[in-house]
Amino acid sequence: MFTTMRIACAMFSGYLATAAIAQDLGKWTRKADLVPLRAEHGTACIGAKVYMAGGFDNNYQPKADLYSYDLEKDIWSAGPALPVALHHIGMVAYGGKAYVFGGVTHGIDNNPWNGSRYVFAYDPVAAKWTALKPLPFATAAAGVAVHGTKIYVFGGADTTAKDQNRTQEYDPATDTWRQLASMPTVREHCAAATLDSLIYVVGGRINDNPSLDPGPVEAYNPATDTWKTFAKMATPRSDLVVVAARGKLYAMGGEKPADYYPQNEEFDPATGQWRALAPLVPARKAFSGVAYDGVIWIFGGDAEPDPVGNRPRGFTHSTQAFAPPGWVTVVLPKVRARSARGAFPFPILLGRKAPFTGRGISLPGSAGYSSR
Repeated sequence: MFTTMRIACAMFSGYLATAAIAQDLGKWTRKADLVPLRAEHGTACIGAKVYMAGGFDNNYQPKADLYSYDLEKDIWSAGPALPVALHHIGMVAYGGKAYVFGGVTHGIDNNPWNGSRYVFAYDPVAAKWTALKPLPFATAAAGVAVHGTKIYVFGGADTTAKDQNRTQEYDPATDTWRQLASMPTVREHCAAATLDSLIYVVGGRINDNPSLDPGPVEAYNPATDTWKTFAKMATPRSDLVVVAARGKLYAMGGEKPADYYPQNEEFDPATGQWRALAPLVPARKAFSGVAYDGVIWIFGGDAEPDPVGNRPRGFTHSTQAFAPPGWVTVVLPKVRARSARGAFPFPILLGRKAPFTGRGISLPGSAGYSSR
C-alpha cells in the first residue's frame, strides 16, 4: 500500500511541477454604468469607495455633481454637489478626504478655457465640502498626485490658457502652499502618479494641441526637489489616465489630433521600458481612473463607438475594471491514483484563473493609483 501511495504522490508532484503557467496581458471586466454622462471629471478612491466630481455633461457644460461608487458592491450613489461647477479638475484622496484642485468654470461655448485657483476638500463622513486655501497659480488639466503627507500639482493651463511647468506643493495639515522645482517640460492634459519615492508625470500636450507631444516621462523626487527623465511612452498622447499599480505604471487611453487611443501600456521603472497590454474597448479620452486592491478602474469619458455595449461615439456611461498581468492559468490533467483499497480522484483545479490582488498572496509583476 505504501509503495502504491508513494508512486501516486510522485505522479501528482510531477504533474504540479510540469503544470503549464501562461501569463496574459491583463483582463477587462464591465461594471455598473455611471449614473450621468461625464468627461473631464475627477475621481478619488477612499477605502472601497470612489468619489467622482465635476466634469462636462454631454452638452460640454460644467457640472458640480458628486457621485460615489462602491467598488465591492458595484453600486453608484449621489452625494452633495461641489460648491462650484468645474471641469478639467485634478482630484486625489488623502487622509480620508477627497481633494479637488483648479479646473474651468465655463463651457465649450466660452474660450479660452481659463484655469482657476479653487481648492476644495470633501469629507465623506460629514458629507460636506470645505473651501481651502487657493492655489498660488491658477491651473486646469494639471497632473495631481499624493506623496507622503503632501499633494503635488504639476503643470496645466493658467488663467490665460497658457501652459505651465510649475510644481505646486500643498500641505493638508497646515493648509499652505510651496513653489518647488519646475518640470523640465511645459505640459497640460497630463497625468501624474506616485510610485515608491518618485512622482511620474506622463503624457500631455502643448498649447491645447494634441499633436504637440511634450516628450519624455518626467519624474519628481520630493526628497531632493529634483527631476529625472525617462523614456517617453510607446504611444505619446494626452488626456489619458495614468495609474501606479503593483510596482508598475499603467498609461491608458488618451487623445491624438483627430481620434482616440485604445492603448494600455505598462511602464516598468526597474528597466525603464514600456510594453503593450490588453487595449481599452472602446477607445476613450477625458476619463478618470483609480486603483483598488491591485485592480484598475476607469470611469466615463469621451469614447469611440463601442461594439460590445452597442453605443455610438460620444460621452460614455461605461465603468470598467482592469486586472493587470499577474493572473495565471494553471492547466493540469485529471489524475486518478489507486491505493490498496481502490481508486480515488485527486481534487485538482482545472484551467482556473485566479486574481492575485494583494490579499494574502501576490505574484511579482502584478500590483496601484491616479490622475484625472
